[in-house]
Amino acid sequence: MNIVQNTEIWKLPTHQYLSIHKNASSYITECLLKKYDESEISFEYIAGNNPSELLAWTVVRDPLNRFINALSYDINKVGLQVTQNTINEVIGTTDKLCNYIFGKAPIRFRNSGKIRHSMLQTSYLFDNRIDIIVGIEDLDIFVKMHFPGIFIDPEDMNLGNKTLQNEVQNYLNNNPKTFETLNTLLAIDYFTLENFKAADSKWHWANGTIF
Repeated sequence: MNIVQNTEIWKLPTHQYLSIHKNASSYITECLLKKYDESEISFEYIAGNNPSELLAWTVVRDPLNRFINALSYDINKVGLQVTQNTINEVIGTTDKLCNYIFGKAPIRFRNSGKIRHSMLQTSYLFDNRIDIIVGIEDLDIFVKMHFPGIFIDPEDMNLGNKTLQNEVQNYLNNNPKTFETLNTLLAIDYFTLENFKAADSKWHWANGTIF
């Protein structure tokens, strides 16, 4: 059982989707709700081993890009301004940075969005079978192929506020030691995603539809 992350798996008639925060999960959810009848959908929060034979997939994102989005989003979500001083208060020491990245996401805060969206993508994938990963950069064409006739504005992918993200990027550029530590921590995610690619599990448009 995955006790590290409160994983959310959407189970559909022919496939199952693992939701990863800040990886266009709300966008995908909208697509699923438009394509399938409510009676065809079930989901669970804490999963382990994923014994179902249905094809399992999820959306992944460049770890650094995701972290920058998550940090700017989380600071803004709780009502603080995304400034150099605020960012420093949140991740200005190694302990604070580690606490932010590895902080567990309590299920009771999920609906309010007040969880730590930075938690490594690997923590969602741990102990869950995933057959196909879809890079967020390929998501637009993936949606067009798998959800034909369903229009959802690509802006709903909620990839983050660029101005706020630039503030985080500027902080990292001005604090190379923090940036170095961050890259060391994110190496776990990069290693995991590279293994998926090496196993030829990353979706490409030429693969066609998977469900």
